[in-house]
Amino acid sequence: MDDNEAILLVGAERFSDYRGYCDTLRWQYRKCCADTDGTKRDAMGRAVNTEVLAIDALCFAGPMNIWGGQFGEEAIKRELLKAYVGFALRTPESPPCIATGNWGCGAFGGDLELKSLIQWMAACLVRPRARPLLYYTFGNNEFATA
Repeated sequence: MDDNEAILLVGAERFSDYRGYCDTLRWQYRKCCADTDGTKRDAMGRAVNTEVLAIDALCFAGPMNIWGGQFGEEAIKRELLKAYVGFALRTPESPPCIATGNWGCGAFGGDLELKSLIQWMAACLVRPRARPLLYYTFGNNEFATA
């Protein structure tokens, strides 16, 4: 994707489970019950109020990591633009909140505190009104209570 692009998947549904992360990621079977679970659907048969946003983060892991590179002005501007473009995408049925987490902080080597602040700022910039941000720390209790 370009720096000013994001992908919004409308009506996304979960059909499988997983375990692990990165190199240990493995698919797991999940019993699907989409036709009988009471999910509200739009005229096209898509699940209402279900969207998945895809935004790519810059990679700062391994040989791509130049010390402090992600704290440079250009990197911060790029990540802020990317998060803003993604968070600003919405349909009339979009959920009112943005649910996010440690974007770019795993395999991509992003700094947890920096990336959380970037996402917070981007959510505050979305107009006509800011969208509340729900931040999931994925079990990092120290970060959740800091």
